[in-house]
Amino acid sequence: MYGSFGRLAPEKNIELFLKALVRLKGRIKFKFFLIGNGSEKDNVLSTVKELNLTNEMIYIPFTDKIADYMNAIDILCLSSTTEGLPTVIIEAMSCKKMIVATDVGGVVEILPESQRFLVKSGDEIDLSNQLMKISLLGNKSQLGNLYHQIAVEKFSVDVMLEQWIQVYEQLCFKH
Repeated sequence: MYGSFGRLAPEKNIELFLKALVRLKGRIKFKFFLIGNGSEKDNVLSTVKELNLTNEMIYIPFTDKIADYMNAIDILCLSSTTEGLPTVIIEAMSCKKMIVATDVGGVVEILPESQRFLVKSGDEIDLSNQLMKISLLGNKSQLGNLYHQIAVEKFSVDVMLEQWIQVYEQLCFKH
């Protein structure tokens, strides 16, 4: 089960994810969650129909129970053309999920260098290949545990709060 969670906006490039999935059809059986709403909703849903992915898709426009859906997938796909610090990746790591993402913005800062599956933005062939590679990967639980550990050690509320306090103290004591 694949998943793409977030705003349906041009910079999220959901079409890339959908085109990569088309390349998987006939090679492996799959379903995918598409969770999100936004300015590109109609275009994205139209593309799903055009690419004949309607039977594979479970679409949810909005949910406040993201962890429930995150726990239902095996692999999160982030196909953005630009990102800041994508919290959806941290959420996936917290749930011990595999991640395939475009090599943009803060993605490279979150995922461990030797254990990440990154693709060039816009490369549907590489994205499809990486999705297939992770689908066939034998050590998903081991890598999921590593991702979870990183999420807890670097991005938990307590850790982030402590980092903000340190920044605040540094700024206060400089003046």
